[in-house]
Amino acid sequence: MYRSYTPLSGVPRASKKQLVVEQKQALDERVPDNVTLFYWALGPLGQSAQAQIMIPAKSLAELHKPSLEIDKTNRTLEVIDQGKTVKRYPVALGQNPVNRKDCQDMASTPEGWYKVYNTQPNATYYKALDIDYPRPIDEVRHRLAIESERIESDRPIGGEIQIHGWGIGADWTAGCIALRNDDMDELFADPSIRAGTPVFIAGSQVAIQDKEWLASPPADSVRQVQKRLREKGFYQGAIDGEFGSGTALALGRYQLGQNLPSSCQLDSTTRRHFGLAD
Repeated sequence: MYRSYTPLSGVPRASKKQLVVEQKQALDERVPDNVTLFYWALGPLGQSAQAQIMIPAKSLAELHKPSLEIDKTNRTLEVIDQGKTVKRYPVALGQNPVNRKDCQDMASTPEGWYKVYNTQPNATYYKALDIDYPRPIDEVRHRLAIESERIESDRPIGGEIQIHGWGIGADWTAGCIALRNDDMDELFADPSIRAGTPVFIAGSQVAIQDKEWLASPPADSVRQVQKRLREKGFYQGAIDGEFGSGTALALGRYQLGQNLPSSCQLDSTTRRHFGLAD
């Protein structure tokens, strides 16, 4: 079963989410506000059914110290203020929405912690919030991708990731996060959404529940991982509990050998592998 922001038939690269069906039911959590949702279900004998639901509009309340949370799987941008969800917006992504961005590919969206570093009230795609990709962890993943020959040695890391306008009808961007123009107007109307606003992007390698771990990995857990990586011959640095670039690269090399997500971070799959408690 799938959910989309446009009728699924005849829409190339429709911005869609797959829903898990259990006992003939599917739960669609974290739906955005002020949008029509289109559902399409395919039965075991090839039969199909379609439905649509209108989610009512909701005003964006006055914000104080907001952060933005983008869920690539769910196709939403969530405004969080003082620990509470204020509003969810529907979004579209790049032409390869599943991949986590490792390099310039004109298709993939990064995952992890970022910040807005600039605002553009008059941008190429209506209005834009510029995101500070690449960060040091992205540079580690880029190096790992070259080492493992997943990309060419001269492929650049890429940049110019934005939250911008121009619509959500399909996954059409070059890796940016697209909203409707009216939604960008609403975000720009609040002065607290500005340079420095934190942005967390979850997707295929990084989950929503990884937010705290990626922001500040516990030193004891990092030391435990560093010891294991040293025992396996992947790490020669200090056992100091600091999750720096050396630890991240060693972890990424280990993840590749263990068929773990090559996030170079302590994502939820990797934490389970190492027996780390949330």
